[in-house]
Amino acid sequence: MGLPIDLVKLDGTWRLQYTSAPDVLILSKLPLDFLSFRLGKYFKNLSAEINQMGVSSVMSFDAVFQPC
Repeated sequence: MGLPIDLVKLDGTWRLQYTSAPDVLILSKLPLDFLSFRLGKYFKNLSAEINQMGVSSVMSFDAVFQPC
């Protein structure tokens, strides 16, 4: 099936250009009519340790209150 993947080479923070992750896409569907909301840069932080791999998400966003 090919060569094994060296997870240590993937260690670090990666900026994603595209995602289909439901936990990110749901943010665009929130009923935030009183806010001007824009999702910014989206990153995945991969932590490769011996026999263990950790993944966390980091997102930036702008939210501005609109006067009623």
